[in-house]
Amino acid sequence: MTAAFDVLVVGSDEASLCAAACAARGGARVGLLRQKQSSKSQPIASISAVPNAVWRRLDLQDFGVSLDPVSARATLLPEDKAVVTYDSARKTGDALAAEGVDDHLLWSAFLDDMKQLKRTARLDDMTTTGVNGTAPLVSLLEDTQRLAAIGQVTGSCTAQLDDYFSDPELKAHLAAHAMGRVGLGGKELGAALELAEAMDDTAWRVRANGGNKPLFSALEKVCAESGVEFFEGTLVSVTADGNKHKSVNITGDQKVKTRWVFFATPEAAVSAGIDRPASPIASGGMVTALMRFKLKKPMTPPTADENAVFFILDDIEELQEARDSVIDGQLPETLPVEFEFAANGDVVARTQYCPKAFREENEWREWTGQDRQALAARITQRLSSRMKNFSKAIKKSSIDMIGAETPSSDVIDSSPELFVIQPNHQNSIGAAVRLLDKVLAHG
Repeated sequence: MTAAFDVLVVGSDEASLCAAACAARGGARVGLLRQKQSSKSQPIASISAVPNAVWRRLDLQDFGVSLDPVSARATLLPEDKAVVTYDSARKTGDALAAEGVDDHLLWSAFLDDMKQLKRTARLDDMTTTGVNGTAPLVSLLEDTQRLAAIGQVTGSCTAQLDDYFSDPELKAHLAAHAMGRVGLGGKELGAALELAEAMDDTAWRVRANGGNKPLFSALEKVCAESGVEFFEGTLVSVTADGNKHKSVNITGDQKVKTRWVFFATPEAAVSAGIDRPASPIASGGMVTALMRFKLKKPMTPPTADENAVFFILDDIEELQEARDSVIDGQLPETLPVEFEFAANGDVVARTQYCPKAFREENEWREWTGQDRQALAARITQRLSSRMKNFSKAIKKSSIDMIGAETPSSDVIDSSPELFVIQPNHQNSIGAAVRLLDKVLAHG
């Protein structure tokens, strides 16, 4: 028997669950394909913020959920230097002033300009309006203020930062936390879009309060109570069934007929074998590496702040050099790495700067076990370079790579008309819910 839905959401993360639950509560028939069972024994670090509108739609307060903002964004530079910024503009300005950074006088103006730029350009609309991800040309031509804002965000991140700041370490810090989530170098045209979004209030990540139920478990319950039908398995094929519907085959002889096949994050699409870049301006060919370290005993975090999001970088040029290596099919020698301390003391590291395939003597090849070992060694080395005795404190480690595996089936057609794929957003939960609302309203 074939199940019929308005939308099949494919993914196992919080953005997928929120989008599915909101759509179901709005009256849509929703299926959710969990591609692999998430391990609830693995405590998460920070996640995208849950906007107030989404929180209210799902009544998350009734499920014992409590979320706190991460305490800071920190970039760990060579020679024990660090740049730290906070969600409070005043606190950040005071901290920069205490470190002798003259640019602290421009911090509030920079934040205000980036937020206004995002609102004026309506960046979410630029990347998500309509089912094909394009904004209506007529509406753009009639709004000169928005056209000017769009012209500004189509520039590079580095040029935008140069317009405001002179301190190289502050610029490296801002570029790292904006570009690192999508694996950009910062010099690409359009990278200013990512910078503006990263500075928005909704991009400040959160953590689940350790004394309450995990957000993931609560969202699964919300989905179930809202009428979402769960499927376990892997996509085998997706084909057009007439002008408006898709026929979806899932492992285990499961069949679904749906109006839309929706991915709340580009990582969910890549995991399903659909090769799409994480950012609208980024080319394909990148892999996300997630590495978890279980320690023999708790460590004192850098800057003595276990609730911060850390980024390891030598200088701003390192981002572009890493990006160029990935495009060339090479693993960067110096790897930009983000990491956090999970609730149980584990260290969770992430890097987007990994090639989809390797190029050797003008021949392309897939990842091998040795490549994974080399990557794990470089991530470990980067953390060890900023945390004394880190390598000695490791009890065990594991690495998970999203996008490195050969798709399980070669019959999945990645034509854009078959799927709706949410581009990368710093506020992935809110963006996914808004996009799916628009898709369903489109009919």
